[in-house]
This record gives sequence, structure tokens and C-alpha cells, in this order.
Amino acid sequence: MSCYSDRVVILPLRYPVIKLFMLDFLLRVFRMRAVPSLFLVPSAEIGSIKIDGKPGLLSVDVEKAGLHVEQPTLEKFRSESNRNEAKCGTIHIAMVCAGYNSTFALVTVVKSVLFYRTKPLHFHLLVDEIAKRTLTTVFRTWDLPHVNLTYYKAEIWVPKVSWIPNKHYSGVYGLLKLILPDAMREDKVLVFDTDVTVLNDVSLLWQMFGKFANDQALGLTENQSHWYIKALSYGQRPWPALGRGFNTGVMLMHLQQLRNRKFTSLWEAVTRRVLLHIPETSLADQDIINAVIKEHPSVVHKIECTWNVQLSDHTISDLCYRDTSQISIVHWNSPRKQDVYNKHINEFRKLHRVFLEMDGNLLRRRLFGCDKYETVSQYNESSPCREFTRGATTLYRTHPFLLEYEYNVYAQTDVALVTQCSVERIPLLEDLSKHWPGTISVALYLTDAEVQNFLEFVRGSVELRGRKNIAYHVVYKDGELQCTLIRVFLHLRSGAKPGAVGQVAQNLAPEWPADSSNTRELYPINYLRNIAMSYVSTPFIFQLDVDFLPQYGLHETLMSYIGKLNITEPDKVALIVPAFETERYRFTFPNNKEELLRFLKRGVLYTFRYHVWTQGHAATNYSYWRNSVEPYEVSWEPDFEPYIVVSRLAPRYDTRFIGFGWNKVSYLTHLTVLGYKYIVLPDTFIIHRPHAPSLDIGKFRTDSIYRRCLKKLKDEFVEELVTRYGESALSKLKKVTKEERIPKPV
Repeated sequence: MSCYSDRVVILPLRYPVIKLFMLDFLLRVFRMRAVPSLFLVPSAEIGSIKIDGKPGLLSVDVEKAGLHVEQPTLEKFRSESNRNEAKCGTIHIAMVCAGYNSTFALVTVVKSVLFYRTKPLHFHLLVDEIAKRTLTTVFRTWDLPHVNLTYYKAEIWVPKVSWIPNKHYSGVYGLLKLILPDAMREDKVLVFDTDVTVLNDVSLLWQMFGKFANDQALGLTENQSHWYIKALSYGQRPWPALGRGFNTGVMLMHLQQLRNRKFTSLWEAVTRRVLLHIPETSLADQDIINAVIKEHPSVVHKIECTWNVQLSDHTISDLCYRDTSQISIVHWNSPRKQDVYNKHINEFRKLHRVFLEMDGNLLRRRLFGCDKYETVSQYNESSPCREFTRGATTLYRTHPFLLEYEYNVYAQTDVALVTQCSVERIPLLEDLSKHWPGTISVALYLTDAEVQNFLEFVRGSVELRGRKNIAYHVVYKDGELQCTLIRVFLHLRSGAKPGAVGQVAQNLAPEWPADSSNTRELYPINYLRNIAMSYVSTPFIFQLDVDFLPQYGLHETLMSYIGKLNITEPDKVALIVPAFETERYRFTFPNNKEELLRFLKRGVLYTFRYHVWTQGHAATNYSYWRNSVEPYEVSWEPDFEPYIVVSRLAPRYDTRFIGFGWNKVSYLTHLTVLGYKYIVLPDTFIIHRPHAPSLDIGKFRTDSIYRRCLKKLKDEFVEELVTRYGESALSKLKKVTKEERIPKPV
């Protein structure tokens, strides 16, 4: 479900996490400049666009239009087609991105560009392998219309600049913009650093190429500090520059002009000469480009300073603008980024936070007049079982490796714990990390705004902030509050006077359903499981829900059993870790099996779900486990859903199962058809922690249609297994006899 697609669909308001300054900001945008393309993208002329007499909202002058309809002609059609092609001309944007931490910054820049854009975009990303792996998934699952991407391998181009000593915190990657004329085939490109926030339509910046003189090849704003003025350079040794020099965080590069000037030979020669008396660059490519401009001033075209308002430590950027509404791009070019000082810093931070928290799903809207084909819904909206169909067809925007991740020591028996959670369960990750020192891969189902809360939680957590072997992958859900913004916009567009921003939101609030349970998205649990499983480097994975705690030392114990049983990656073996639960929020966690058995006897612990879903874990045979000292094999039984360790080569979960019910049972059924053996480990255990029931469980218990649809999906799933694997699948899924229920020693 989406707040905004080709038509506006409004979802209920439940998580008011974005502050009212977003409303204030958007309303100011509506009044002061062209309507952001989030709502209206006039790529092909549809009519005059005005807000209160100013450029903005779409309005059609009926009197001028009259009732006369001009007859179409071939010449008219060709003229309109040519005009549409011009208006749908692609803007090329290049950025350099390397490492885990830079990908999130790049995505935020892209969101700010998309928010205002009125033309198709082509991003050219110079990336290392880490960034490419992440960004490939991000943009594939984002599925942005009229956006193309080209990736350039940084390792190919790093040797071209690695000979240059550079003390800037960006390292060798801060020099890579110099090679763009050689790496790219296009004639022109806008070049952005990943620490900018775009506040205007980049097509306006692109138009400045038309103002270049024949010998000009670089469009730049002046550097907004005294860094390059020797007498005022803060004790540094600045490279040569014209006056205050130029900042390269935002550049217009006329690539063909640069090639004609033999730019590569030019900057290499200039760099070697300067390095004879200044041993290193301080500001990476910016120093080198300024040195080139110093010797060849005709190469530069000065652009308006508001297109690169620089917030460095010694900035004089406030001389550039009278008020912040004039700013088109904010450049956070201090190592301290959003913590830098500026008299308008609070407003700049709010502007930046708008894009951090903005629902990226809303930016999937299409450009009017640039579509050749209509999009068709892949599922029947009128079907009572549409939620399950949607679970298989929805493309969830996904950002793997949100934070820095390290996996340096490979072992043939290593096991990663894979799990998933929503925002309510994030605090459970702290205790989980205490119990599992090994690799953890967790898929998080969050809105863009909730991601910010998650990042703050991790930074404030003693347990989590120092862990580099936890891989966090975000699967984005719709940010419901942002639908309020759309409704406010539509309210204003209808001609009503809004009054105070808060009053508009309050006036619209009664339109939301009191009970939103029928419109909320079901938790895509199997998609989340697949994401957590897909981004691990260990040969084995332990599939666990986040509300369980593994026994202390389980990571080492599992590795030991894999070695003892001589299990390899291709083997079809699932190791079962018996599951228990407690109803107590505070209890002493048992150190070993002996203590756990005492807790069972005293009623502190129970076998998991023994009172509500016995068949889910009955095949584990807890009675036999109590006295076992060696692993034993058990047979599959219907509805069996233990927590297991399998090879990373094991199949993935069926994403049609969303919400509550049969999501894990279907997986074990699939493994059984494939011929997997189930081996219970005798001295291992996990314990489920109590918590409030999820909304999905409530839906399962109270909604008869939901249960009927789930039953239908179960039947379809089994039929598909039989069709795919033949009659042998049925024989493996038959009910076991009493003899077959007897555990077999391994």
C-alpha cells in the first residue's frame, strides 16, 4: 500500500514521528517557489501553474480555453512530441560513494534531488565494491520511474589518483572526481558531494550550461571561507587559487570541453608542480582544480553562490543570502557535518532532517508526459485475499548494510544469527547481542523517520555501538504521517484557507478511520527473513525471532556440533535448538541445561507454545530431550516449526506468507520435501521473552476472512510443491507412524 502512486491513496495516521516543521516547511515551499515534484511534476505542459498568482499550482484558464477544441494534425502531433522530448530531457548527476557509511548519505542527497526534480535523471555513481553491493539493492528495490543508474568501479580509477598525497578525511576517494571526463561518455554532468542537501530543481542548475562561453568547462561557486587567502588561511599551507578560490562540492562539468582541453594531462602536470613545494593536498580534488584554475582562469564559469551554501567551520556563507528561502543547495562541508556552527544552523538541520525522514516511497511518482507505457496493478484490489497476493508482488524498498559491518575471520563451521524486527522490538537487540557474540544479521521494518530513531538508539547503546559484526538491513514501510502532508496539500489546492499549519492538520484528523487495523500493512515477515539470510558471509545461519534469547555460549556450541557431525554447506541438514518460554519479564537466565530443567520443574519456564500451539514444536520430543546427551534425529510432522540452523545455501522463505500464520511452517514443509534431516541438539536451548501480542496475531484471531485466505494459500503452497517436486513430495509429507516418531541417535 502506498500513500502516493499514480493516484493518491491515503493511509491512516498512527506514528506521528515527523515534527510539524515538515508541514511548515512544505507550506513555505508551496508559497515561495514552484510546487515540488512530489505532488506535481509538470514535465510536459499541461497548463499554467500558479500559487496565489505565483508559479506553482496547476490552474487552467477556462475563459481563455473556451469550448473550442483544435483538430489535431500530424504537424501538431510532431511539434508536441518534440516539445515533450525536450521537456523530458535527461539530467546527468555524478557522485562518488565508498564504504558502508557513505551509502545512506548518498540516498539522502538523492531524495532531496527527487523531491524537486521535473525531468528524468541519470545518476553516475563511482563506487567501491561495498557501496555498489548496497546501492544496487537500494535502487533496484526503490524502482524509481525515469531514473537510470550507471556504476563505475572505483578500483579501476583509484590508481590514477593514488599517487597524490592527500590528508583530507575523504582519503583517495576524495580525488576521484578528477577522472570523470575519462570515466564517463556523456558531454555534461552535474557533480555533487554526498554531503549536500538540494532545495531546488536541479534542472535550473543544468540550464546554466547554456551560459558557458566556448572556452569554459567548469561551473563553480566561490569558496565561502578565507582558506585560500594565505594571510587568513588559519595557519595552513593552501594550494594556489584565484582570490578565495572555488568549492567543488557542487560542480557543472562540461566533460567534452574538458576532454578537448586534455584536462587529465593538465591537472596531472599542475599537481606535480605544486607538490614540489606543498607536500600534500588538504582539500583533495578541490585543491587541484583550484590550482588548475589559477593557471587557466578562462576554464571556470562562476555560478550563483546560493547553489552551494557552504557550512564549513570558518564559513562566511551568510554573506551569500538574505534569508534561507533563497538557498538552492546546502553543503555540509565540515568534518562535523550537521554539528557545525552557523547562525541559521537550526533551520538548516530541520531542512536536512526533512529529507532524512521523508518517505522515499512517495518519490516513486511518475513524471507527467514522459511515460510511454501505463503501469498496471499486479494484483486484484477487490480480492478479499489481496493482502497475501500483495505480499508476493510488493517491491519493498531495501537498504542493506545501513551501518559499517566487518566480517574478517572466516571459519568453515561459523554460524550467523539472522533475525528481523519492527520498531517496537528494536530494544530487544541489546540483550540479544549480549547472548550472541558472533555475527548477527537483522532486517528492520521501519519508516524513514523510524530509521533516524533507530540510529540514535544504536549510537546511545553501550552494547550495540561498538559492535561491527552486526549487519543492519532496512526494509522500508510507508510513513503514514507523510500522507497527512499530501492531504494538507490537497486541502490547500482546493482553495480553502488553511490558517495555522497545526489547525490544518487538526481539521483533517477526523477524516482518518478510528480503527485502522483493516488498512495497515501486514508485517512482511518472510521477506524480512530472506533479507537477513541473504546478506551473510558465514557458511551457516541460525534462524531466530528477535523475541528469543539464546543460551550463553550457543554460538560456540553450534560451531562445535557442526564440526562433530561433519556437516558441510551442501548437506541437507537442519539442526534444531529446542525452544522454551517464560511469562516472567524478569528472571534469572539459566546457565546450562541442568538449571533450565530445574526452572521447568518449578514452572518458571515452559516448552514453547505448549498451551496454544502444541503441534508447532511437538516433533522436537521434549520428553526425550530432557534425558538426552547426544544429538538425535526426529521426523517431520504437520505444522512443525522449530528454530533451526541450516546452510546459507538453504532455500528462501515464501514471501506470500505475511503477518501471522504458517510463515515458518511453510518453510519447514519445503525443507521436508527437499529431503532435509532434522537433528535435535541435546544441550542447547533458546527462551522466548514475554511481550504484548502483535496486531497481526489479533487479525488472525478476529478476522475470519483472513483465516480463510490463509487456508487457501496453504493449500496452494502444498499443491505447488507437489507440482514442482512430483509425487515424492506427497510421500514425504505423509503423517508419521508411532515407530517413525521414535527419535534416532545420530
